[in-house]
Amino acid sequence: MGIVAEEVLTESTALERAEEFIATIGEYPDEYHGRGIVMSGGGVRYFTNAWIAISLLRHVGCTLPVQLWYLGREELDAYMEELIAPLGVECIDATAIRAIHPARILRGWEVKPYAILHSPFREVMLLDADNFVAVDPTFLFESWEYRETGALFWPDVGRLAADHSSWRLFGVPYRDEPEFESGQIVVNKETCWKALCLTRYYNDWSDFYYRHVHGDKETFHFAFRKLDQAFAMPRHPMRLVDGTFFQQDFAGQLLFQHRNRAKWEFAADNPINSLFRHEAECRRFLEELRQQWDGSIGGPRQRLTRVDVLAARAALTSTVYRYVREGYGYWPMSFIGDGHIGIGSTDAERQWDVRLAGQSLSLEVSADARRSCTLAPDGSGWISASGDIALVPMPRPVGPSAHAPLSVHQFIERALTYAEPLSQNTGTQNLGFGWLYYGLARNYRPDFAIAIGSARGFGPLCVARGLQYNGCGTVIFIDPSYRGSGDPAWDGRGHWDHATEVEKWFDLFGLGGRVRHLKMRSDDALPTVREMVAGKYTGLLLIDGAHTHEQSLRDFDQYSALMSDGVALFHDATNPNCGVSGALRELRTRGLDVATLDLDVGLGIVPISRPPRVDDKWSYLTASSDRGALIMEHLRPLLRDGDQVFEAYCGFSPLNALYGNVRVFGFDLDPVVIERLRAEYPAHRWAQVEERQLPYADLPERCDVLVGLGLSHGYCSWDPQLVAPNLRYLVRQYRPRVCLFEAAADYHNAEILDAAAATINAVGYAHREAIIETSLSAYSRRRLLIGTAG
Repeated sequence: MGIVAEEVLTESTALERAEEFIATIGEYPDEYHGRGIVMSGGGVRYFTNAWIAISLLRHVGCTLPVQLWYLGREELDAYMEELIAPLGVECIDATAIRAIHPARILRGWEVKPYAILHSPFREVMLLDADNFVAVDPTFLFESWEYRETGALFWPDVGRLAADHSSWRLFGVPYRDEPEFESGQIVVNKETCWKALCLTRYYNDWSDFYYRHVHGDKETFHFAFRKLDQAFAMPRHPMRLVDGTFFQQDFAGQLLFQHRNRAKWEFAADNPINSLFRHEAECRRFLEELRQQWDGSIGGPRQRLTRVDVLAARAALTSTVYRYVREGYGYWPMSFIGDGHIGIGSTDAERQWDVRLAGQSLSLEVSADARRSCTLAPDGSGWISASGDIALVPMPRPVGPSAHAPLSVHQFIERALTYAEPLSQNTGTQNLGFGWLYYGLARNYRPDFAIAIGSARGFGPLCVARGLQYNGCGTVIFIDPSYRGSGDPAWDGRGHWDHATEVEKWFDLFGLGGRVRHLKMRSDDALPTVREMVAGKYTGLLLIDGAHTHEQSLRDFDQYSALMSDGVALFHDATNPNCGVSGALRELRTRGLDVATLDLDVGLGIVPISRPPRVDDKWSYLTASSDRGALIMEHLRPLLRDGDQVFEAYCGFSPLNALYGNVRVFGFDLDPVVIERLRAEYPAHRWAQVEERQLPYADLPERCDVLVGLGLSHGYCSWDPQLVAPNLRYLVRQYRPRVCLFEAAADYHNAEILDAAAATINAVGYAHREAIIETSLSAYSRRRLLIGTAG
């Protein structure tokens, strides 16, 4: 059958047909979520490179989910899919997706824009399978260039000449700029939806467009230019050395190493590239793949081989198990890749190995060359021949990652079963003291909670669960992983010895990334913690460490000093075998309000309330900087001699020394602020005003200029329900000639300016916005909203 005219493009019809397609592109469908990496890597050669590239991503600390796209089982079989899954990879057959989202042509390069568009992620990092990072690239999603444009591209070595046919065929005016090198792309689908749809269209017609441009890379270039879609590109040129494209970030640091012409070969020697970073690690990853895979696709695999041994070892190291030994109870156990047992190590169980004996696998658990037991595979777990010892995998959270929240029922059941809540007044489906930890975390909403000591992490887990529901906050968990009983161990099990195993443990409760463990004594950890919490709100302190009078008191004194308000909790508050009760008695003699729950071994509760010094609370705003001068550049042309300036929520305004011939009235909630302002600027008028009383306060009769600096929608002493209404009241009450409001540009609480913009629009003001780059030590980029009466 011949091809009809509609099935081909020609140089005379291509531009018109593309314009027709552009007119059909709909608005962004709000059905994508989160961030992730998309890679195309089917077939022996590309799967080999994808294995190494993804292993390297994990090695440098990248935790983003990864999708590996391929074209049918002839490119990637079920065994390969199972092999790469422990790296946090979901394999996607593009031919199956094609049945839902048709594509005219879907071969090699065409898969890349297709995968971006149809991946589940809203924000996508596309990496070629032969692209190997120098550092964790996750930071690109937070870069200023990405936030401003929604798309990052990198330059190729060439530039299309002005007379190149592509400018005419794509309908884009000539630009003297580099071609795109599409081995790496970072893009926000919501921001760039139409440009991405157009890119996919060009690749749908690759039989025409690829005759004029080299593969997919310039289809991105021309789609973004055709629709005038913004993007950012580092100014540093790509460097080509020994077949590898070396690309830099916006600061000029090496970031991507695209072995476009020097791919890793599965069954051949690979030459050394002297400039290539992580050479040794990549060679190790390749060797690991060779040990687990024979390089074939779709072949029979019925006999057990060395590959099966390695697969069993990989499965053991990927999760935490429940080790059940008849007569001894059960406890959690994890397996480290170096052959040591991590969590659950005992005098009898310290090392492990998987062996192949004939056609049978066996797991040997031992201690100092003395075999403790031998287990055989039993479904997803392992069991001894007599059935008295079993190893059962603990259930993992259901969801796209370990960060997916468990249901309340699942969390309670898992915490009570595995986290060993020693003497916490718990019961069936009852977290006991854990409900207090959870409730206080929910109520105080701290940026950081500090937990000192825990046998299996019950306290930190309950606090982290509360922070997870808050949507913010981190538990700093301090435990040196002592072993033994009594001071300093107190039934320590060495549970927190290995960082990788600690991470696995918290992942099992759906709290991965919510707990930061410091394997240190609390005395030694103090400088590190002090640096971590500087300028942040620390509202919760759990003390469950050495349990002596002296140490529990010292833990309280050292760590409560990091808190402005909140609560400290002492475990074993009534335990006669501990010295905690003596520490609580001493705190009472100091005049602190101490309550004790006399249940089980008791829980001591000590509220902490010390008003923070203003300079500490807003240190980055009160420190010397050029912020005031930069704001005044926008305000000064609008001021007139004799103006009445009204500073709402004035704080220590950096404008006070810069105003000139005006009168100033300012109010704030903090009496310390008002007292100091009255001393430093006595010619102006300052008032302490409670927010709810603002409409009834003694305010000036007129306001020519309304100023609000450092505004926030919450996470401060202001009531987040009243800031916007109070600004709205002042604008409507005074109808000032000028309004100037300021907030941190890169902080979500700057949304208060959106509410302010709606207010001044409603009363007919013209307004504009500006961004200033200040020398502040934090939140240095500031957003200004400037409104003027007509």
